[in-house]
Amino acid sequence: YLMINIVVVNWNSSSDVYTLLSSLKKSLHIDFRVIVVDNNSLKNDVMNLKVFVSFFSTLFCIKYISNTENLGYAAGNNVAVKYLNDNALAGDILIVNPDVSFTSTALKEMIEHLDENINCAGVMIKTIDPSTNKKYDYLKLKGFNTAYMETQEFFMPVYY
Repeated sequence: YLMINIVVVNWNSSSDVYTLLSSLKKSLHIDFRVIVVDNNSLKNDVMNLKVFVSFFSTLFCIKYISNTENLGYAAGNNVAVKYLNDNALAGDILIVNPDVSFTSTALKEMIEHLDENINCAGVMIKTIDPSTNKKYDYLKLKGFNTAYMETQEFFMPVYY
């Protein structure tokens, strides 16, 4: 399997990014790098984010990219993907929101699923609320409409 490139776009949410990075240090899958793209946050948030990135860089590979303007979520993610391409950094790309937190086995389970299912182009993590109640675990797409669905099964195929 390849490296997992975890992309997170920050905009004044450094405390959430800290929680995300803290959860990654417990990961059983260690072949990952994190690309944090800051979308022109306020000075205090940028300062905090730089401290967090510096700290976690002693534990795993992490790159900080600063945008001079807020490009929006999609364009912020594209900045990270461009960085990966420009630097020939191979691997799968996992785009996450700053408020995501990983269990110790989440990355390992995603990679195993991708490795075992050659026709699988993507995986989605289960979404839970702060009380650990499952909110949804797959998406049903039809045109531009998205339905957030919940199943008791571990794997739910979605055909397009």
